[in-house]
Amino acid sequence: MILVLSILLKLAGVVFLVLAALGVMRFSDPFQRMHAATKAGTLGAGLVVAGAIVAQGEVSATITGALTIVFLLLSAPIAGHLLGRAAYVSGARLTLGSKDALAGVLERASTPLDERLHWSDWTVQQPCINNQKAKEHPLAKSEDTENLSGLNSLERVRLALIYDGYEVAAPRAYQLAKERGLSLSVRVLIDAQSVETAEHPQAARQRTRQRVGDAMHGFQRSVAGDHLVELAYDEGDPEELLACRDQGETLLVLPHRGWFHHGLEVKRPLTTWTPDGLLRLPSVHAGPVLYCAAEKAGSTGSIAICDRGEAHLPALLDWAIESELWPDSEFHYVGTDPVRFQPVLERHRLSFVQTIPPAPDHLLPPALGHARAAIVGATPRPLRTEWFGMHWHSRFASTFGGEILVQEAQRDRS
Repeated sequence: MILVLSILLKLAGVVFLVLAALGVMRFSDPFQRMHAATKAGTLGAGLVVAGAIVAQGEVSATITGALTIVFLLLSAPIAGHLLGRAAYVSGARLTLGSKDALAGVLERASTPLDERLHWSDWTVQQPCINNQKAKEHPLAKSEDTENLSGLNSLERVRLALIYDGYEVAAPRAYQLAKERGLSLSVRVLIDAQSVETAEHPQAARQRTRQRVGDAMHGFQRSVAGDHLVELAYDEGDPEELLACRDQGETLLVLPHRGWFHHGLEVKRPLTTWTPDGLLRLPSVHAGPVLYCAAEKAGSTGSIAICDRGEAHLPALLDWAIESELWPDSEFHYVGTDPVRFQPVLERHRLSFVQTIPPAPDHLLPPALGHARAAIVGATPRPLRTEWFGMHWHSRFASTFGGEILVQEAQRDRS
């Protein structure tokens, strides 16, 4: 009789395990698959263990089996909750037609993870434009905006935490989010290449993680332990991990120098790898990118508009004014075609001071060398943070150290 009961329990457990496996394979989204794995899988494994307890009949086997079942019941719900939360935040598709109960509660990526990691036909450079919002935008009627007819309203702030510059970038990102009631997500990344090319990868990874931990502790102190801030950690290619197709909804905040090796210099034999990708990030983040100033900006100051003919620059200026990145500031136009900015100025009832473009070796005239910020339609070339010993800020003006708002023209390459 005991043997029959043991076999029945094991058979019932196997049936539930098979159903869990079928659910994982057949269900259409990760939330349904997680339900099958945690519910049916836990029940199936528990019944199999119970059958083994009945078959053995010994005290040691009973204790071991009972502890195993308790462990399954305690760990599976927690693991399922964390997996579901991670899937939701990462933008996993919701195939059921019911209402999203977490909308507005948790920050959710606008595109699924498979698209952001190139697991589909989508490419990073392809822009994501909300057609309805774009049609409503005051600049949407322009026909020469290179797929950037307008930008959507700012909804969230994303900080890329880098050890070298978090003291400046972290408070600025937190200030932008808090003053506007926006969500703030912090991406804590490690460039996997910087670890893999080191002479001792394991030691390099450990030391890099220590620096990341120091930066995270410093960030948490700067935000006074605000529990509404979302933290996400990952290792890989930062350009892929930070790729975003949002068209104005997300502002990416970066320091003015540094990279995701977090300032750790280690010996790298047989390689000339250099951590110099900071200026490439606007090419993978379709929305605006804000490089924080070397020094904290004051409450007032001049904002320089560096016009080099980019068709989408008026839309970027309109977005910056609408988002109130620099309230109570005076705008200075540096370029030769101010007429195309007139609709933006009329909409916001503003005016700017026109300045003669400087010599070719600088983007700003000396008079704007101490401007609070600069707005540009493309990152200065070449894409090097240090060029012949000169920091890239010096390409604007030799004395420039303000913030830089940039957005690259995202072309459809499909």
